[in-house]
Order: sequence, then C-alpha cells, then structure tokens
Amino acid sequence: MKTTNNTLFRLFSFLAFLFLSNAPLNAMVTPKLLQLATVVADRDPESQFLIGRYYDDEYPVQAFEWYQKAADQGYAPAQTNLGICYINGTGVAKDSKQAFNSFQKAANQGCAIAQNNLGSCYQNGIGIEKDLAQAFAFYKKAADQGCAVAQTHLGICYINGTGVAKDSKQAFNSFQKAADQGYASAQNSLGSCYDNGTGVAKDPAQAFTWYKKAAEQGNASAQYNLGSCYQNEIGIAKDLALAVSWYKKAAEKGDARAQTNLGICYQNGIGIAKDPALAISWYQKAAKQENALAEYLLGACYTNGADIEKDKSKAFTWIERAAHQEYNSAVLMLGRFCELGIGTSINTQRATSLYRQYLQKEKPTEPCPICRETLVDQQPEQLQQTLTCECNNGHIFHEECLNQWKATSASAALHCPLCRTLLASH
Repeated sequence: MKTTNNTLFRLFSFLAFLFLSNAPLNAMVTPKLLQLATVVADRDPESQFLIGRYYDDEYPVQAFEWYQKAADQGYAPAQTNLGICYINGTGVAKDSKQAFNSFQKAANQGCAIAQNNLGSCYQNGIGIEKDLAQAFAFYKKAADQGCAVAQTHLGICYINGTGVAKDSKQAFNSFQKAADQGYASAQNSLGSCYDNGTGVAKDPAQAFTWYKKAAEQGNASAQYNLGSCYQNEIGIAKDLALAVSWYKKAAEKGDARAQTNLGICYQNGIGIAKDPALAISWYQKAAKQENALAEYLLGACYTNGADIEKDKSKAFTWIERAAHQEYNSAVLMLGRFCELGIGTSINTQRATSLYRQYLQKEKPTEPCPICRETLVDQQPEQLQQTLTCECNNGHIFHEECLNQWKATSASAALHCPLCRTLLASH
C-alpha cells in the first residue's frame, strides 16, 4: 500500500511539474491520469490547490470546488484564491464578506498576497467597514515580506496620506523596491517620482527610463507617460511619431488621457496625418470615461461644427460636464453659454457666478488697459472686481475703470471697449 501511495504521489508530482512548467496539459493529461491524480488530491491540500489552478481558466466551478477543499484544510494559497473567486464571482456567486474572511484566514498565516488583498478590502470597504489605518498596516506586513504589489500600494498610501502621514521619500523607497522586482505599476510610479521630483530630485532621464520599462510590459499608464516624454522632450529627444505610437497603445487599452491626447494629435496633425473623424472618435471614448479635457474638446467641436455637425445642446451638455469637474476653460465657456443662451436659456446670474469661479483660478498677468495698474498681485477678492476679455490679448480691466464707459451704452456693458470681444463680468 505504501508503494502504491508513493507511486500515486509521484504521478501527481509529475502532473504538477507539467502544470507549473506551462506544458500543454490538455494534450497530455488523459481522463484516467487525472482521475488517479484526484484520488491522491483528496488527501493532500497542496495537490487540491494545484488541481484548482489546472481548472481555473476553463472550468471555474470545478476550480472553486478544489480551492474550497484545500482551503478547508487551512492551506493559505487556496484560501487566497478562494477569496479571489468570491471577489470576482468565479465559479461562485460574488460575496465580499466571504472574500474578506478567506483573505483574513490566509493573512493570519502570514500569506503576503492575502495580506495585500486584505489591505485592499479595508481600503475600499470590501466585506468590511473601511479602515485606512488597517489597510496601511496590512499593506506594510505584505510589503515587508517583499510583495511587490503591496510595496506599490504602500507607496501610494505614503503619497496620498492613506492611513499614514504623507511621506514622499518613503513612497519613493517603496516604489523603488517593487520596481526593482520588475513590477510594471511600480516602475511607472517610480518614473513619476523622477518626473515630478517626488521623494527624489527631478531626473527626466530616469523618468523616461522607468516609464519605458513599464510601458514595454504593457502598462497603459506608463505608455501614456512615455508618449508624453516623446512629445515634450522629457528625458529624450522629441519624436512626435513615437509619441503618437505610445498614445495609441495606451488608448487602445482604455487610458482616457491617452485617448484625449491621441484625439488632439489627429485633430492637429501632430506626429500623424490629420483625421478629424478619428479625433472626435477618441474624444468621445475619453469623454465617456469622464475625462474633463475630452469633454471640453468634444463640446468645442459641437460648438464650432469642427468636422462634426453643430449641435448646441450637445455642446452645452459636454461643456457643463467638464465644468462640473472644475476644468477652468470649460467653466469660462459655460459662462458664455449661459450669458448668450447657447444650448440653454439665458441665465445671466449663473453666467456671472461662473465667470467669478473662472477668475478665482486664472490669475491675471496684464495691467488694466485704462489705468495701467498691474493686476498680477491681486488677491481673489480683488479679482472679483475685474473683468477679462476672451480675445487673444487677454484684456483685463478693473470694474471701476469700466463703470463710466459701461454707463454710456448698456448694450456694450459686457463687451471689451478695446476689441469688442465678450467680457467675463464679476
């Protein structure tokens, strides 16, 4: 009996070896062979786990059942995979509480991936009430074991002050550890640190290097950042064709920023032949993901009839959406729409409010053309007493300087006395 058991275990070990070697199991494993292996697996949680992995892609219900058998015997990797099944609804109905419980059992045994996943549960309120301090604590436990995903999450916590005080140097160190293990998301974050001087001195060449490492692994955010490097000469010579190429890779993966930039490239012939239809198509894709710049540009297209049929109602809708995200150019345009009744009824009170909102962010840099007093150093409450013109010269006036002029012609009250362009009134 002992010899038979040893033979069966060797048989299953061989199957496990084939599996872990990514061998073509479907061609090699006969039903009889798998049956013998499952007999062994009934007594061995590690074998049960491996059979679960074998079934994972094509037979989710069976995969879940084998993970359950191994998890019931306390096998931490199976408990972790069981939690993932509950999160994604793989082979079982979604159940966030069961997922949390499974991750917790494995995390309590020191399983780093489970500790990371438990941190994510605490951070996002999955199966448990949100607790950012606990999220940070579990990310740190996993990160201290060298888990690259957790090291990346830990870095993000330090960046945003999630469950811990903000610490850009600790964030950089965490990203560095994960990036050195080849984890693409961390490589992209490390590139961002070098790009922006977060926790380390700015180094455009290093930023480019790390973005490229991540981009070549297919990380969409890094592909967008690499495109930006090529477009804006960040750590590399300008190459607009390569910029478009990387934007396209990221855009096709659904990155809204890349979709927007690709649209801009197609609209203006940057690094690629002009194609207004494609530009609008990419703006629409990004706008549906609530990218504020794309919403604004799409609204502008509908306003101007630029390669798309004019539609004031759609223009107003998209500009308003961008303005709600506090995209300031959209705030200004929405003010004009409300003042002039473009795509909506005239609402001068809302227009005035929007113009004030716009000027609170856009600090004037030119002196008043009437009194020549500079407006550069004015405080927000003083800016509310100014008017700005939407011409290319950006004429800005003190409101009191315009009082006498405005009194002479009520119809001209909202138009620049220099170029007759619309004034933003406050």
